[in-house]
Amino acid sequence: MSEHDFRLGDELRGERATLGKSLLDVHRDLRIKASYISAIEDMDLSVFPNPSFVPGYVRAYARYLQLDPDMVYRRFCRESGFARPKDLALQPKAGAAAPAEAGSFQTRFPLAEVGSGIPSIPFSAIGSVLVLLVLVAGLGYGGWTVLQNIQRVQFAPVDDLPLALSEVEPLEAPEVADANEVVLTELAKPVASTALAELYRQQEVEVPILQPRDGPIAALDPDRLTPLAARRAEVVVVGPPVAAGPDGDAGAADPAVVLAAVESSIAGAPAAGPAVAGAADLPLVVVAERAAWVRVYLDSGTIIFEKILEKGETYTPPAGVGAPKIWAGNAGSVYVRVGDKLHGPLGSGTRAVRDVVLSSQAIAERFAEVAVVPEVISQAIGAGQPALAAPIEI
Repeated sequence: MSEHDFRLGDELRGERATLGKSLLDVHRDLRIKASYISAIEDMDLSVFPNPSFVPGYVRAYARYLQLDPDMVYRRFCRESGFARPKDLALQPKAGAAAPAEAGSFQTRFPLAEVGSGIPSIPFSAIGSVLVLLVLVAGLGYGGWTVLQNIQRVQFAPVDDLPLALSEVEPLEAPEVADANEVVLTELAKPVASTALAELYRQQEVEVPILQPRDGPIAALDPDRLTPLAARRAEVVVVGPPVAAGPDGDAGAADPAVVLAAVESSIAGAPAAGPAVAGAADLPLVVVAERAAWVRVYLDSGTIIFEKILEKGETYTPPAGVGAPKIWAGNAGSVYVRVGDKLHGPLGSGTRAVRDVVLSSQAIAERFAEVAVVPEVISQAIGAGQPALAAPIEI
């Protein structure tokens, strides 16, 4: 039996089985898809996306099976009907014009067929041109309309005439003595003067009436309202009688005697006026060792201060609001300075405390005095400085 009694696909499949290779083994060795190898064995050309790859695949597969690549490729082309792309290019195309016969050349060879003189223009081009013209015309008309509206000046009627026009007397036409002669004296009559001076006169600005608001303060007499004024009025000079002079007048009193009498009178008189800087009137200063949220409010709920006090920042409650209350977060870092003493902290750790009365007496009773002042607070309010002198009473 000759080698041509079997088809090429059967021989390729048998050689692959002799080598003990499967389609996946060939795919791994040649990097050719298993579907392409199977199509070569089955002579199926529809599997290949591009016919130009077929010769390379067939020859590579033949070399892999240790066969003659050219002989295998010729048998593949003969049995499958495959033709190389260059062979297809050399074949005459179907329906191509036959070569011209000898003597069929015509001397008249026009470049184009003779047609009508009007060139044919597609309707789509005409429509595009019309749309472009309409768009340009619309933009031009819109710009012209906007320009006219900008430059337009409208006159609105007014109910009251201006002062200059209201005082102008109406002009009467001069009488004409003759149809060809005009009386020039009538034309030379002066026109009534307008009130231009009043029109351009500068308006007088009314001087505001100022009422002094420091009357009650200016009326205070410090000589009458001080605590020592009443005592000065009650001073009686007590001392030995002064003998009359030669002229019958009393002699001048000794200054030392007068000063001693004044001091004894002041010392014996009852104390008048309030004490200066009592314990309940010491100034308060809220200071934060670390960042802490603080809200100061009244009993009515009115908030007078709310802020996050930064490290070393202080706050002094305003005077004249009574005894406000404080609500503080991170209360373990909030202290209150009463006078020259530091009390606190208002709470422990990062907890929040509220309804703490900001009065010197309440703070001193509720919170103990800080023995060791933190460095941040000492630098912020000077709590480490010596204590102030005790207040004295006059």
